[in-house]
Amino acid sequence: MNVRDVSHDDYEVVMNMASPDTFRDGFDYLPAKFHNYVDDPDTMFLLWEVDGEVVFLHVLFLQDGGQVICLKTMRAAKKCK
Repeated sequence: MNVRDVSHDDYEVVMNMASPDTFRDGFDYLPAKFHNYVDDPDTMFLLWEVDGEVVFLHVLFLQDGGQVICLKTMRAAKKCK
């Protein structure tokens, strides 16, 4: 298992994890926020890979200089549900 920061190159992989189960009121905000999350130094955007395949992602916001961590979203690959 490998855990790493998300990069802009991961956009398609992350979008392929979307499903109606991850939408809120029929809207998935992650496509609109993806690049902002990658660039924001106060956001931890992490991918979990198993055998080179992305199976899980986590988006966390850091506050108070990293003293507080707030979970924004997480997603699992369909085969892991």
